Amino acid sequence: MTINGLIYSAALGYPCDVIVDCLEAGAIAAGLSGKGPAIVAVSSEECENGVKSALSCHGKVLVTETNKEGARFGSNKRR
Repeated sequence: MTINGLIYSAALGYPCDVIVDCLEAGAIAAGLSGKGPAIVAVSSEECENGVKSALSCHGKVLVTETNKEGARFGSNKRR
């Protein structure tokens, strides 16, 4: 994710500093979402505030958590 994000950022003309800032703040990985310009970063809870701070210097920050229950498709539950 990180290497791909750095390569695509450079190729598409987006700054790489936000990715590096996230990594320096403790992110496990960071990179472009799709073809950008959105950035995604993955971190532990311990590093969350530092990574959010690094991202907030570049724009709006949305925080999500891993879905540990799996997807649900209405009444068509897998058995």
